Amino acid sequence: MGFPVGLAVKASQQKCTDPLFSFLLNIDSYRLCCSDDGFSNSELESESGLEGKNKLVLYTDHDEREEEIVESRETVDGTIVLSGDDDICGKIPNLCEQVCINTYDAYRCSCHPGYKLNDNNVTCYADKNNICPSGYVLDGNQGKCVDIDECQEQLHDCKTSQYCHNTIGGYHCLNIKAKNCPAGYLYNVKSDECEDDDECIQSPCEKGYKCSNYPGGYDCNLISSETCGTGFLLKNGSCIDIDECAQSTTNSCRNDLHQECKNTVGNYHCNCLPGYSLDVTQNKCVDINECSINNHNCLPTQRCDNTIGSYICTRWTSCGTGYTLNAGTGNCDDINECEEHKVCRSHERCINTNGSYRCENLMQCPSGFRSTSDGTSCIDINECETGDHNCGEKQICRNRNGGYICACPAGHQVIRLSDSVNSCEDINECAEDSPVCSSNANCYNTIGSYYCECKPGFQRKSLNSNANSMDQENWYAHGQCFDVDECQSIPGLCQQKCVNFWGGYRCTCNQGYELSHDNRTCNDIDECEVHKDYKLCMGFCINTPGSYQCSCPRGYTLASDKTSCRDIDECDTTSNNHVCTGRNDICTNIRGSFKCTTINCPSGYMNDADQKNRCRQSSNFCEGEECYTKPSAFTYNFITFVSKLMIPPDGRTIFTLRGPIWYDDIDFELKIIRVQAAPNIVKATDSYFDTLKSNNQVNVILKKKLEGPQDVELALSMTVFTNGMPRGKSVAKLFLFVSQYTF
Repeated sequence: MGFPVGLAVKASQQKCTDPLFSFLLNIDSYRLCCSDDGFSNSELESESGLEGKNKLVLYTDHDEREEEIVESRETVDGTIVLSGDDDICGKIPNLCEQVCINTYDAYRCSCHPGYKLNDNNVTCYADKNNICPSGYVLDGNQGKCVDIDECQEQLHDCKTSQYCHNTIGGYHCLNIKAKNCPAGYLYNVKSDECEDDDECIQSPCEKGYKCSNYPGGYDCNLISSETCGTGFLLKNGSCIDIDECAQSTTNSCRNDLHQECKNTVGNYHCNCLPGYSLDVTQNKCVDINECSINNHNCLPTQRCDNTIGSYICTRWTSCGTGYTLNAGTGNCDDINECEEHKVCRSHERCINTNGSYRCENLMQCPSGFRSTSDGTSCIDINECETGDHNCGEKQICRNRNGGYICACPAGHQVIRLSDSVNSCEDINECAEDSPVCSSNANCYNTIGSYYCECKPGFQRKSLNSNANSMDQENWYAHGQCFDVDECQSIPGLCQQKCVNFWGGYRCTCNQGYELSHDNRTCNDIDECEVHKDYKLCMGFCINTPGSYQCSCPRGYTLASDKTSCRDIDECDTTSNNHVCTGRNDICTNIRGSFKCTTINCPSGYMNDADQKNRCRQSSNFCEGEECYTKPSAFTYNFITFVSKLMIPPDGRTIFTLRGPIWYDDIDFELKIIRVQAAPNIVKATDSYFDTLKSNNQVNVILKKKLEGPQDVELALSMTVFTNGMPRGKSVAKLFLFVSQYTF
């Protein structure tokens, strides 16, 4: 339902025939309410029955009366005034069919995208030719607006040196690249290659679209699915008004300029706060003087005092001393004390002042003097006693005949604050170029003086008990500072060694100790732990107070260098210490220990009297094949090495067996017979060993580190051949003894 706004136009003192309201001239209710021949205010009041209330009588096109409550201001005769600062669109609904926009003078109507404004400037009609925004066309099958590809439809105006790139709702003309690079690529002279052109750097997309680059091109993606007018927000497919006043960041109204934000449909206004009005010449809010325009509620017994943005009512008071109330005018008039009373003495002249008076001596004395009480002579004025001086609070006033001087206390100097005002400033003796304290003392400035305080590690010589106050002050301020030998004066200052130096001391420690965090006591250095990565000892390192000692495991003895461990050869026959007592025992010395191995020959074999480590056949007689397949002898070989012996990448040869050279071929075979190791030691396997045959000999190779203690028994068989037939065999038993330690 729509209704005219003639009343508002007339009340705002605008012309009814203003071109702004030309679209309303054909509406009877507008002409009736706005023209001089329309209803008068009295008729409006009598028909509405609202006399003096904030209501507008609105007439519909069907001559039905409707009352609408609105916020407004009334003149004395009851006319409702809507000014340019008011939200007309918000206060008078349905002024426009679709979008109402407040303007400075009044308002105007607008339409949503896809619609056009009718000639009456109020209603809207659909654009049948194209209800879609620019760059779109209506798809009849889909019933929605789709993008026009201006490049494909040849609807662009790109130059011959450019190519057309379609975007959502438009297109762009981009320069053709050199060196025959494909579209969306640029030629790189240095690399001689075509590289992707980031078109988004040139910001080719229109406002409301976001540029997304990809190899060979880019897309302009719509940020919002539908564009609403300024001051509106798309929500659930509809354009809703944005309340710019809800947040200070969305409006330009300023509280410091006495403004408040008033939201309107699609916009907002900055209105003046209560107590302020808009000064159109300065275009700013100025204070309303409620007292001068009699727009206040002060009582007759109160006085109206204007304030910024408001006013206060103050109770009337008496005129006060020196004034009398004029009943005729109601004003306070000055009392002339010189006429009514004899207030001055005979040698003085009375001079009336506003609210008071003063007496001037008839005798004129020079500056700095005053006349005596009888007015017969002039005497000096002691400005220091009367306070009639301009000495600063830090200055000392000293009276002079006919004047005074402003002096400074000791340790201060005069500074000029202005042409007529001086003050005293403390002298910072500590900041002077010439030092006032010795190099062994710190200078501390005080108000009017200073004092010297000895630095840590220094002290003054004792002052004579008979010294006077001047000597004491001089001793305190200028006394020399001498070094204090803390090591002598403070027994037990350091736990071990105390070293005095100029102005201080330092505690040190004996060798093998380090200074603690308290810089006084000493802590033993655990050399075994501190230098554990450097192996101070070959064996065991034992920390001792201030030092350390090396010891060796059982089976070793400490060498003369007191750090190395030397193996004890328990099998040494020169000593009478026979450790292996069996008849057929063989003693093998290993690092840190020894092994006693008993040679028990297999059945059919006997110990060789010439070689204790060899077993030969008991009989030289043999029959048939047994003569060639049965070993002719067993030899026992003993090999020792330390735990985790370093192995080269190609292995380490630990045993070599040679055969006779007159046979056609020799075959060698290596087997592990027995492995004995501690529970936590990795036992040797076949992967630890290998053989390398060369002509008539074979080398046994150790391929990996062996960890001790560990005993490994190997059997190395050798078979000789003639014309492919075995002609003899022997077995070499290898006993590997790996010691427990790596040294």
